[in-house]
Amino acid sequence: MIFSTLSLYIARKFIFWFISTLLVLSALLSVFDMVELLRRASNKDVDISIILQMVAAKSPYLIQEVFPFIILFATMITFGKMAKSSELIIARAAGVSAWQIIFPVIIITLTIGIFQITAFSPFSSIMRTKYENMEDKYLNHNNNRLAVSPTGIWLRQQHPLGKAVIHALASENNGEIMKNVNIFILDNNHIFQSRIDAEEAILKPGFWEIKNAKLLDNKGFVTEVEIYRLATSLTGDKINNSFSSADSLSFWQLPELINTLEEAGFNTDNHRLRLHVMLATPLLLCAMVLIASVFSIGSNLRSHSFYKILGGIFCGFVLYLATNVVHAIGLATNLPIILAAWIPIGVSVLLGISAILHWEDG
Repeated sequence: MIFSTLSLYIARKFIFWFISTLLVLSALLSVFDMVELLRRASNKDVDISIILQMVAAKSPYLIQEVFPFIILFATMITFGKMAKSSELIIARAAGVSAWQIIFPVIIITLTIGIFQITAFSPFSSIMRTKYENMEDKYLNHNNNRLAVSPTGIWLRQQHPLGKAVIHALASENNGEIMKNVNIFILDNNHIFQSRIDAEEAILKPGFWEIKNAKLLDNKGFVTEVEIYRLATSLTGDKINNSFSSADSLSFWQLPELINTLEEAGFNTDNHRLRLHVMLATPLLLCAMVLIASVFSIGSNLRSHSFYKILGGIFCGFVLYLATNVVHAIGLATNLPIILAAWIPIGVSVLLGISAILHWEDG
């Protein structure tokens, strides 16, 4: 009963500080993001209401990205205040182990992590997509957009007459070679002007080279051209960057999209890494709890409290930085994506458990 009551008490305190930290960091991130958007929009005719909508649309994604630090700070504040008020000393004197103190926080953190990837992630992805669309429209003025679906690849680009919509059933070389191509030329009022059909379109500097093209105009006349060149400002990098970013996709969308992209001939390393990172999120949050516990439960924080708090924050940032570095190495080298996603977090959890075992059991 004592342990149960103590666990509930610790859980309530942790939830309170988690919500408080979440609100404070969310407000700070929104302010910084608004300042950055105002700077980018300073030389563009963008109304302040649009900026506020973009800030609101991006906030869920920013919150999701700083969840590990929210857990880290909430855990350190919870145990730090209990240490300063001697509650931890009394609990330890009553025979409560460090694991019993950490256990309720771990359970809540796992629940938060599962909720984040299964429920909060879809909401965040919807809002992030809305933000990216507004960013392209008002700040970047980007008219190139790539979509991959079971019906094939759809790519939109600018054309001297208006717009060109390219449809292909498959691709090679990350979109620089399109197979079984249909190109629709529309004017600025989205009225059909002509259509180009071909077996292959190859991206060259400044144009698409289309061999054995059949041109159908808006009057129904068909013309065959051995080599047709369609002007474009696209490059291989721009085509890949025209995807909706992996960060804007939810946990439920990624597996299907990965299969579709692989069938279409695109590289899926970034999307597969994002999927495994999301799967590892609950474990990452638990690693943050263990790091915070090592620096806040060991002894009364009245002595050298500043250095202990600084040490916990520093270790949390090192874990976050090391995780991102390993992710980048996984994308840039032959390191398997699964290892790149799971190794930093797994090592951090093992180190945290080892530190607490050494401190608790000697």
